[in-house]
Amino acid sequence: MYKDGHSNITAVRAMAPATVTSATDTDGIVVDTLGYESCEFIVMCGTIAAGGVATFRIEESDVNTFGGEETVVGAVNAEELLGSISIDASSDDKPLRIGSAGKKRYQRLTMVTTTANSVEIENAVAILGHPENCPTAEQSS
Repeated sequence: MYKDGHSNITAVRAMAPATVTSATDTDGIVVDTLGYESCEFIVMCGTIAAGGVATFRIEESDVNTFGGEETVVGAVNAEELLGSISIDASSDDKPLRIGSAGKKRYQRLTMVTTTANSVEIENAVAILGHPENCPTAEQSS
């Protein structure tokens, strides 16, 4: 029996590499989930300075502009947020994940830093799964 995950997912960039040295929210790239039923975010941490702390949240919207109408996944229905990410100096070079069972088409990952200590994210991708049409288009390198 074949177990083919390759033909049933699409990976898209969700956050550009960033080094944050202040208490702020850093928004990722808006992900269009049209044609997919699930969205999982994979975050690859870089170097987290001693005292550096960050958490992640997923926001969703019916429009791709995220102009104030967006809502936080899990804020109303906790079961829509799948997992959580909280990073500190012990998170260096680790991949972490958080998922959305939200109902809105557009999803966005946001990093929330709470200190001025350096927090580095090497990259983040969204894995879109449970496609309406299989196999998904081949993604070349």
